[in-house]
Amino acid sequence: MILRRLGFAHPRPALFVSGGARQLAAEHEELAAELLRGVARAAAALGLALVTGGTNSGVMALLGAACAALPQPPSLIGVLPSGMLAQRGAAILEQNHTHFLLVEGEQWGAESGWLARLALVLTGGQHPCLGLLINGGRVARRDITVALRQDIPLWALKGSGRLADALAEARAGETAGDADMQDATLRELALSPSLEIVDGTAGAALLERQIRAYFTSQAGGY
Repeated sequence: MILRRLGFAHPRPALFVSGGARQLAAEHEELAAELLRGVARAAAALGLALVTGGTNSGVMALLGAACAALPQPPSLIGVLPSGMLAQRGAAILEQNHTHFLLVEGEQWGAESGWLARLALVLTGGQHPCLGLLINGGRVARRDITVALRQDIPLWALKGSGRLADALAEARAGETAGDADMQDATLRELALSPSLEIVDGTAGAALLERQIRAYFTSQAGGY
């Protein structure tokens, strides 16, 4: 029903992006911007629907800008708690998103159960679904926990900072450099068979090719 109201009458492949909103270091922001240009190009070429947190900050704003720079931008759906819009200065919608879904909730993280779920429902079980984690903190961690527990494939882009790097370190058996990330559940997430660590420092062109190859090879659906 929600998809019909948003104008998505037919299933399509979908990719959701979770990541840092306000705490991107300068070097990580530059890398994220480059990588998201590759994501946007792949989405436009393959007809993917993109799903993000929808606000004009961090990874979401960078993806919006990357999509807007294309001649034919892909569909870009923002999902966020309705209660945050009512709080002065709490959330500003990213202007390049084509659709928004406001869910019940008064704080960040209320949307986490919807991000991957919406992407998965968009596919109708007929097309592949994929998640990308770029950087990320507390809310992104909730996003990916929901996704991985539903066995939705997720790529954490190593080199993009914070949560993505902490997962890469935990997968390699190392201790996360960020003290806030050091706990048992992080290692549990890192060892999920649905998680793949992808080298983000290899650049946007390679990531674009990897996304294209994934969706082409998984064309039979999720």
